[in-house]
Amino acid sequence: MDHGLGMGSYSKMHRVKPVGHLNSFFLTIASVFIFLFMLLLSKVLYPNCEQTKQIGRIVTKHDYSIIRNSDVEGRDLLHIQANDIETMKQVCDSFEECNGFNSNGWLKTSVTSYQQGETDLYVKQPNYKVFKKTAQLPSDYREMVNNLKVYIYETKIGTDHHPHRVGGYAAERIFEELLEKSNFRTQHPNLATFFFIPIRCSSYMLDYPTEHEGLMEAKRITANILHEIQNQYPYWSQTSGANHFYICSHDVGAKVAEGLLKNAIGLVNTADYDDPYFIPHKDISIPPTPSNGLSNIHLIGKGGALVDAGARNILAFFAGDVTSGRIRPLAWRTWYSDQDIEIINRILKPSAYIEKLKKAKFCLIFRGKEGWSPRLVEAISMGCVPVIISDHYHLPLQGIVEWSKTAIIIPEAQISDLKKILLLVSSTQLYEMQQYIKSVYHHFIWNYPAQPNDAFNSVMLQLWKRRHVVKYRTTL
Repeated sequence: MDHGLGMGSYSKMHRVKPVGHLNSFFLTIASVFIFLFMLLLSKVLYPNCEQTKQIGRIVTKHDYSIIRNSDVEGRDLLHIQANDIETMKQVCDSFEECNGFNSNGWLKTSVTSYQQGETDLYVKQPNYKVFKKTAQLPSDYREMVNNLKVYIYETKIGTDHHPHRVGGYAAERIFEELLEKSNFRTQHPNLATFFFIPIRCSSYMLDYPTEHEGLMEAKRITANILHEIQNQYPYWSQTSGANHFYICSHDVGAKVAEGLLKNAIGLVNTADYDDPYFIPHKDISIPPTPSNGLSNIHLIGKGGALVDAGARNILAFFAGDVTSGRIRPLAWRTWYSDQDIEIINRILKPSAYIEKLKKAKFCLIFRGKEGWSPRLVEAISMGCVPVIISDHYHLPLQGIVEWSKTAIIIPEAQISDLKKILLLVSSTQLYEMQQYIKSVYHHFIWNYPAQPNDAFNSVMLQLWKRRHVVKYRTTL
């Protein structure tokens, strides 16, 4: 762990100075003193201003989230000797390369890989105005950040099931970990907006050789957890569970809760109008996580920003099991020999798959066993316009992402018209969709730690908006 050397001391690369560079070193120290003096002066002249003029330029005031008992090893920008957190925030605001700081005064160039430590880590949040075109309303987001509180029930029931939830099922595990570390969590249930039921349905399901056996175990454990909650806490009975929620990223979706949690909000991948257990106005369709080996695909594509659009010479692309579900076999029989539509009947290695995503204009998201697919977020991460052929799929992030600008949605009955429909998309329309995807792809990314308007916070925003439908029982 690094420790400060005094006012204005810099990171490791600046701590030892050759004699020949003493003059420049002292000039640097002097410049930092001048900067801090101007900073204090600006606080007097502009005490309430969101954007402050400092040393001849505009500095935007940012919000900061706090990760308790955490720090980032290295990644030091400079150190300031100050005990005032507000002063540290203003200094960090003044450097574009500063993405946060720890409570010991070390400013950090990166905060994406933190670990347990003796300090608190303050993470700079991007100015909410930059999300005005892609989020609902900045006021909604700010209101959520400031007011949403979640109480997490603790239980030992079912913890003996622990298969590693990866690929498309990883959202369940990641969400739980992010929620536990987030500022949304409260230790005071009387202050909670919502209560989180920590079922781990994918772990229960994956611990059995058949889905039927896994589902029976999942239902048994869920019933036991709910029984424990009802016996030990009064909060479920106050709303009949309407202010409670759970997450299940497995294909069984809300079926894991069936009649037990019918009033609770389910965060699910299987968001299908054909599913009698999924209730669209109550439950939330979550962005899927990428397949195994593709967890960093968003860093490779950045929503298409890092992909040469001129190199996209494949009209449409799909790779995977073409025997799964009701639509893939028909798509295979219809288009497998087409020169412009490339359908591959196997899972490709990650590197080969990514290369195909870079070259395709459209990526085919066929319904498989269920309506959802990790291919949706994989296509969006690489800027490949999704073509969704999955009737009754309740797309994630509705109300946040404009799907008419993001994807081509084709009814399953029109699979034979696929090529004709895609060829009718003009180059201008394709370009506009690609640009829009670049502006919204971050909503689909499960960052660790969470970042503003990413998948975690976008799901939490949708949860926050459901607070008004919670009705409390009254005692007569």
